Amino acid sequence: MNIRVVQLIAGLICSLFFVAFTLYRVQLGSVAATLANANLMWIAAAMVAYAANLLVRAWRWQTIVRPVAAIPYPTVARALLVGSD
Repeated sequence: MNIRVVQLIAGLICSLFFVAFTLYRVQLGSVAATLANANLMWIAAAMVAYAANLLVRAWRWQTIVRPVAAIPYPTVARALLVGSD
């Protein structure tokens, strides 16, 4: 079997295990109720703040690495999205 296929299968198994482990004690009804009662204005504000933060961080990293390599802004932004906390 190809090593990439083995890595993919192992990654999927690990991901499923940890998602199941994380959700094991979560009461999904409570989560749904909380989300249903959430104020959409605060959610929208948080999304705008996160997007602004991403724009500034991507610009900053693009500026930092410019002496080494000219990396396009969308590439830097995608890399930050993958590595976000």
